[in-house]
Amino acid sequence: MNTKKIVFPNGKFNKVCGVCNGSGRERCPRCAGTGTFEDKSKCYYCQGSGTITCNVCNGRGYYD
Repeated sequence: MNTKKIVFPNGKFNKVCGVCNGSGRERCPRCAGTGTFEDKSKCYYCQGSGTITCNVCNGRGYYD
């Protein structure tokens, strides 16, 4: 897991999320990040983007 620390304007230290690497997004598990299925239909889970909100940090990109 990533142990890099970032400092926010309020001076609080936080650890970057190791799952999403700080982006707040992770690869969609339903379509494997492609945004579509084998039949070329758009993924219903990620709406075709290929990513979803990180379930570990809830999209924040860091831990408190």
